[in-house]
Amino acid sequence: MKKAVEGFMLKLVSNAIFEVKGLIHPPGLLIAYPRYVPALGGQLVKVYPWIERFELLRGPFKAYVRFDPVLGDEFCEVPWRDVARLYDPVEALEELRKRDELDPVERDAVELAELLKEEANIPWRAIGLTGSIMLGLHKPSSDVDIVVYGRGEAMRAHEALRNLMSSGALRPYGPAELRKLHTFRSKDTPMEFDVFARVERRKVIQGFFGTREYFIRFVVSREPEPYGAVRFSRVGRATIRALVVGDEEAIFTPCSYEIADVEVLEGPELEPIRAICSFRGRFCEHAKRGEQVIARGKLELVMERGGRGWYRLVVGNEPGDFFKPLF
Repeated sequence: MKKAVEGFMLKLVSNAIFEVKGLIHPPGLLIAYPRYVPALGGQLVKVYPWIERFELLRGPFKAYVRFDPVLGDEFCEVPWRDVARLYDPVEALEELRKRDELDPVERDAVELAELLKEEANIPWRAIGLTGSIMLGLHKPSSDVDIVVYGRGEAMRAHEALRNLMSSGALRPYGPAELRKLHTFRSKDTPMEFDVFARVERRKVIQGFFGTREYFIRFVVSREPEPYGAVRFSRVGRATIRALVVGDEEAIFTPCSYEIADVEVLEGPELEPIRAICSFRGRFCEHAKRGEQVIARGKLELVMERGGRGWYRLVVGNEPGDFFKPLF
């Protein structure tokens, strides 16, 4: 049985490449969004800003956009029958490790993966490469995208990143690099630079390995979650202020922050709003327990089997969403 979760990528019969998002997928479908699309001459062009992805979903890929009755909103859902090739991050790393000759980008990727694997004492089956390197589309300036699967493995790898950052094997973004990152991300995620710099500087899931930029993604499992065990319903958009009371899921993609003392600044005043979550890696490690935060996003009802409903704010699905601590 074919399976795919966050970190996997797929090539369509049209040669467009989509990235798989999340752990919940409808039967026969994959929730995935365009990452590389064919341009004139057949060359693949990278698509990153959400506004550009939305334009594609209103155009050439609109047939994949459908309302999902379990997830309670419109998603880009690709039928398995349209998948020409599935890219597995763990298999991609294994293939590179077996090669005799690697280019500088591939060599840095393998060396960083080996360093993280050894420092965290995790098995090779828990670590993989995603992004342009997995696809063979990287350039000399490309960054390294690593994914670690498994809750326990991720926790050990996150602690290992802290140790590697402290020892100098890895380094955080410097001032100029933060300016560049802010310019890029603020295209669809507004945040004042001083707050942005303070938030991003303390993260260990991103930074530099030598001169090579890296990003580490943690996913709780390589197995999809059961479709329909939890149901979701969109109830509008909201801006809230809240206190973070739990950050145990902050390192994962999707990430989640348990919140309390919620004040609805704009939108439906519903209770209880228990969490802020996101399917975008940029919001991982974004706030810590005890911090006041403000966020804007999609408000949705979460219904668990046999339980009472509660609400969460999902940030990052639309341009203009934000999530920031109130330092």
